[in-house]
Amino acid sequence: MACYRYTAVDAEGRRLKGCADADNIDMLDARLSQRRLTLIRAWPQRKKSGFSLNRKVGRRELIHFCFQMEQMISAGVGLLEALQDFAETLDSGRLRDVVTNVAGKIEAGATFSEALTDFPDVFPQLFVNLIRAGEQSGELGQVLGHLTESLKWQDEMISRTKKALAYPLFVSVVVLAVVTFMMIYVVPQITGFIVSMGGELPWHTRLLITVSQLMTDWWPWLFGGPAVAILVWGMILKRNRQVRLWFDGIKLRVW
Repeated sequence: MACYRYTAVDAEGRRLKGCADADNIDMLDARLSQRRLTLIRAWPQRKKSGFSLNRKVGRRELIHFCFQMEQMISAGVGLLEALQDFAETLDSGRLRDVVTNVAGKIEAGATFSEALTDFPDVFPQLFVNLIRAGEQSGELGQVLGHLTESLKWQDEMISRTKKALAYPLFVSVVVLAVVTFMMIYVVPQITGFIVSMGGELPWHTRLLITVSQLMTDWWPWLFGGPAVAILVWGMILKRNRQVRLWFDGIKLRVW
């Protein structure tokens, strides 16, 4: 089953674009007809490689998705119809493509949770497991409501944390920039004058000059080394699950 991008019009003449799974264009046309849409043109979607600006679905988009689905399902709207209606309200983008594909998979016989598993970058495993529990218990609307509140809480906590860290981070960057400028540019300018005065220099002055010389001679390593180390550590955490679990355990014990 291939993924087709399509352009269609509804009964009111509005032009709609989307993406849906189908064996061929005839099957796609039949599915769109069930949604009271007239197919204008369709073409197989090419698999994109590399970085895409629309690849990510933001947390607030996911909150909007859960809220709208919870409202429609609680009002008695069928799951497939709710997904199709929600997709039509979205502008073209990653979330619309995902919701359209999920609706297509459900129409082909998959359950809601099974359709969500094909998009792990959008719907985490915990999200899918909760949806599966809601399907089995018949409380899908209630589960979506709880997910909405949980995602809102996460978004609020992240927003507050960013605001709390913004000012200290800004001050730290400014202080680091000033100290670096002093050590690399200002101190070397006055070192010759201080030494020419003769006499024994205090230990803290000698230490200042030594640190300045080290920073002047080795600044690419002093600044590039930590950046490379952070990058390598991030790649290790992303690729190695055991290291990630070990690091998470340390964070839990510290916090």
